[in-house]
Amino acid sequence: MPLKAKNPVLLVLIGLPVATLAAGVATLAIIGRGGLDTVGDPVRRTAQVQQVDLAADAAARRLDLGGQLSLDGALVRVVVPGLDGGADLRLQLEHPLDAAQDVALALAPADGAWQAPAFDANVGWRVSLAPADGAWRLVARWPRGARSIDLAPAVASDDPANPGTGDGPG
Repeated sequence: MPLKAKNPVLLVLIGLPVATLAAGVATLAIIGRGGLDTVGDPVRRTAQVQQVDLAADAAARRLDLGGQLSLDGALVRVVVPGLDGGADLRLQLEHPLDAAQDVALALAPADGAWQAPAFDANVGWRVSLAPADGAWRLVARWPRGARSIDLAPAVASDDPANPGTGDGPG
């Protein structure tokens, strides 16, 4: 016997709360699996504002550091002009969705550069290069399928921003 509703409002009255409950259960399932991942940078929280420490990026800017990261067959190669070839460098690759898939590579000096085993180039990684002591940091985004990217400090200048010199209206 097919269900025929003479008044469709009754279906809405029952269906809407059922759909809401199903959406709530789905949300809790996503949270329980760790689906709400956070960025790997340590932050200081004040009220609802999150502030990240940019001291390592400012140090890289003061040292005028920049570099290039490239995939060369089964190896990843990092070149940082002007940096001591014996420096102990770490390459951190943060997965865009799942922190469990993050990769940390210790780079070995080789022919004026540093190298390590290659990573999956088909992931849009967030890349960070720093010495073992974390004194400075170069960052970039790895576009999916790329073969090479430039690394740079996350801050463009050590000078504080001057809000009165913008191009905006007013």
